[in-house]
Amino acid sequence: MSSWPPFLEKHDLTVVVDQSFERNIYEGNDYITFATLPGMRERTISVFGTSKDLGLTGYRVAYMVAPKAVIDILKVATFNYVGPTNTFAQYGVAAADTAPSYVDEWNRIFDERRRFGYEQLNAIPGVEVLLPEGGFFFWVNIAKLGTSVGIRDYLVKDANVGVSPGTWFGSNGEGFLRIMYGTMKDTDKFKEAILRIKASLGKLSAKALSADA
Repeated sequence: MSSWPPFLEKHDLTVVVDQSFERNIYEGNDYITFATLPGMRERTISVFGTSKDLGLTGYRVAYMVAPKAVIDILKVATFNYVGPTNTFAQYGVAAADTAPSYVDEWNRIFDERRRFGYEQLNAIPGVEVLLPEGGFFFWVNIAKLGTSVGIRDYLVKDANVGVSPGTWFGSNGEGFLRIMYGTMKDTDKFKEAILRIKASLGKLSAKALSADA
């Protein structure tokens, strides 16, 4: 990250940073706010959401920190979009932001799920996944077993589990699946879903290995 400021200054660029997961980090990792880097305060537009880090999805409240010149322009350009935000939602977000103790409990639950998912998915021959340092998504490499959409469809039918094909997030996502571990209230159900995925992908893996033999 330290290489970015000189590059941005050299080319007179501004960076837009999505900080939606700033609270969802693990193992003592520190979230570095880009605007705090030397010389970056006036070159950074920081966007914060409350859906992910505070779990207030239905409130539809977000906020932004940016240089005054940028804010003045956006106040006019986005008035019809940000002006109607209802009052109770704004008060709710303000209250949650001052005492988000429940986020620590979430992160404990998410940490248990990510470790379980990481161990189970990596145990499948031909499948690779990194241990997430933040957020609540696995980015799973299944390129040796099939295409992103093909494997997604297979898991729906064979495991009765829904996942997102990597191609939903760009063409470079081919060969990957995205699995979310931040939605279910019941961790046991999440673990059951992971084990179903493991069993189904294990079948494909066995076929692929036998075909290569």
